[in-house]
Amino acid sequence: MKRLIRKFILSIYKIFIKLNFSYGIALILLILTKPLNEKSKYRILSLNKSVFSNDLEEIKKVKGELQFLSFPRLLLSEIIKNFVNNFEELNDASYHPIMDGTPEQEKIYKAMYPVFKHLKRMLKFDAIFAGNYVYVSQQELFKIAMENDVPVIVLYKEGIGAALKSSEAISKRMYNGKKFLGQDILFYNSAIQKMLVEAQISGIKYENSHVVGIPRLDQYLKLNIEPSKGKHITLFSFDPLIKAERFVSDTSIIAEYIKRGEHFHSDFIRFCSEHTDYSLTIKTKEDPSSRNSINKILTNQCLKELPSNVVITSTENPTELIMKSKFVAGFLSTTLLEAMLAERYILCPYLKDLFPKAERIDFFDNHPQSVNYTRSYNDLVSVLSKKENVNFVSEDSKKNILEPLMYKIDGNASERTIDKITQIIESNKLNNNNKELKNYGFI
Repeated sequence: MKRLIRKFILSIYKIFIKLNFSYGIALILLILTKPLNEKSKYRILSLNKSVFSNDLEEIKKVKGELQFLSFPRLLLSEIIKNFVNNFEELNDASYHPIMDGTPEQEKIYKAMYPVFKHLKRMLKFDAIFAGNYVYVSQQELFKIAMENDVPVIVLYKEGIGAALKSSEAISKRMYNGKKFLGQDILFYNSAIQKMLVEAQISGIKYENSHVVGIPRLDQYLKLNIEPSKGKHITLFSFDPLIKAERFVSDTSIIAEYIKRGEHFHSDFIRFCSEHTDYSLTIKTKEDPSSRNSINKILTNQCLKELPSNVVITSTENPTELIMKSKFVAGFLSTTLLEAMLAERYILCPYLKDLFPKAERIDFFDNHPQSVNYTRSYNDLVSVLSKKENVNFVSEDSKKNILEPLMYKIDGNASERTIDKITQIIESNKLNNNNKELKNYGFI
């Protein structure tokens, strides 16, 4: 029933967009916007996105002066689709090179402006909060908000690999054509901040960037962690091609790098088909490209049917999966840091031999005794069956691995985020008040 109601509401929403009925558009967005915590002094319009939502889940637990409103960000894309014929060509990197200065961009801006004004009046929000600065659906909204003295704050949920590898070539490949149209940007660690500032992205400077840590990891430092007694495995799926594009500069090893990443996935499925007392959850991100990636891997590995003890999901909560698992697998993902904090056994594909130079390739390669690298299916069987000594992180290694990535291992990233958002809002309000007093000749 709820699904039918939502489908009906979305149909009406699209009709309102075709009619350019801004009040109706705003009203639908209002209906679909939900408060995440109790009413407070300041209201924050929070733009939905996986992973960022997990950070937000922790941030909102902090007692402060902020109420977060969960806003259906992706519905703004429907406004953009109404004015462009090449929406499928627009992405994080191409939006500004394709759209800037075009009549289509002006139409999107003019359509979205009254929607923003209605939403501001209805919801009375004091700031906009998002998990990235690049999404197509947000660009004109950010511009309009800033013009109306509503600060746009981003908690950048990407770039965790910057602590391992960054270069001018990587920055050019990853950030070319992108712009930050907001006011302040918050980072998980100093390496990510340094990489994005030095990439000379329009709108990002040291002056408007701040390091706060990783809010969603706070919970692990406050939980009473208990070892998992079952035989559940969670594999956080990754696209080997995307990892290669980001971290591999030697093109001669890319094919082998991708091959090992795909075999890493298929080996877990094979293991569970041969050991039915184990269960496996393969967790993908929620975006379509991530779901397509795991399907491509299954096809390449000739896996047409999954065993009954293997499930693929994009919606299950990562923390809940980690807590119920004995083994957590993946590669270059913050979920592995969560697994380390939760004191789970960690498995990663072995790739070190592909890199003859002494370069870092993952979070754990300086502490190999903390993780279980698998070179073959037999290696995987030995670890999961615990036939030999299985590697497990020590407290010293945990500190050395996590501190550069998490900024501080103190469980207070959420507090730092709340404090920074509050400070930005109050500073913005003071500046606006001073402008008004100056306009009236009082100062």
